[in-house]
Amino acid sequence: MKNKNILITGGKGFIGSYLVEDLSKDNNVKVFDIQDGKDIKDFEILKRELKNVDVVFHLAGLISVEESMRKPLDYIENNIVGSYNLLKAASETGVKKIVFASSASVYGDYPENPKKEDTLMIPKSPYAFAKITVERLMDKFNGNELKTISLRFFNIYGPRQKLNSSYAAVIPIFISKALNNEDLTIDGDGNQTRDFIYIEDIVSACILAAEKGSGVFNIGSGKPISINDIAKMIIELTGSKSKIRHVENRAGDIVHSLSDISKAKDTLGFEPKYDIRAGLKKTIEWFKNQ
Repeated sequence: MKNKNILITGGKGFIGSYLVEDLSKDNNVKVFDIQDGKDIKDFEILKRELKNVDVVFHLAGLISVEESMRKPLDYIENNIVGSYNLLKAASETGVKKIVFASSASVYGDYPENPKKEDTLMIPKSPYAFAKITVERLMDKFNGNELKTISLRFFNIYGPRQKLNSSYAAVIPIFISKALNNEDLTIDGDGNQTRDFIYIEDIVSACILAAEKGSGVFNIGSGKPISINDIAKMIIELTGSKSKIRHVENRAGDIVHSLSDISKAKDTLGFEPKYDIRAGLKKTIEWFKNQ
């Protein structure tokens, strides 16, 4: 992607900061972030900022599943109403494409694996419900003038990820503890599996989505790994003396989550470049230097 006017909502967040770095090389990029006092609930600010913008990457919003259980109205107001404001403002200012960061949380604990885009969705939190609702709004606004695409991200990890991140906190927590030779605590037997995807592959998927396609796509590695194996690999790669400790399983925890990314491969040309070992090596190296 070159010579485009781009706006990134949530551009100072984990994913957004990587997108800004990558796209700023060949494009004119604007960051729209609450840290700068720019709120997606403010329709007039959105209209002003979206003038002459070609592509929007919509990453802004509240991101804690746990918090959404306690503050559901905040998630409706920020994530749903804010996204509607963005779509309406984009449709009125001539934006050509919006790429929305959705989430694998929309599937809830439905047992089918791997998850396909038409897998039954059973949202278990206001956060997940908001993601589904915004996907529906994206479809509603999708047309000849404005194209929209929603990417259901699975478990993202990588350098610069915060320990309290809502994306895949287990990896930064395990790495931090391993580097300090502290025990790694796993809920349950550790045989539960997840689909972890490296941050640079997420950036690639976002850029491909801006260039082609519309609708909904799963974005993951397409490969499962157990939490036990993640812990063992991190201990090995860090040379840690940490031990693995199992505690009681959390109620309602999803047992297996895996993406079917065939649609993204066929339509967007998406192909993850990092396997879990390569991604962990780069992530551990960053944590070591902090």
